[in-house]
Amino acid sequence: QDTYISTGHTPDGDWFTIARSPQDIHVTVAGGPGKHSAFIPSFGGTAVSCVRIAR
Repeated sequence: QDTYISTGHTPDGDWFTIARSPQDIHVTVAGGPGKHSAFIPSFGGTAVSCVRIAR
């Protein structure tokens, strides 16, 4: 949580949001017929590439 806070994310009550706003969420559908299809995201301007979702 300290690392998350240090990147500018603040808790909303007892919860941390995955993104600061809905505009920060991007859905990508990728793939193709080739063996080596890949999606390599840009990490510019972000601090974390993924977040573990608690159940």
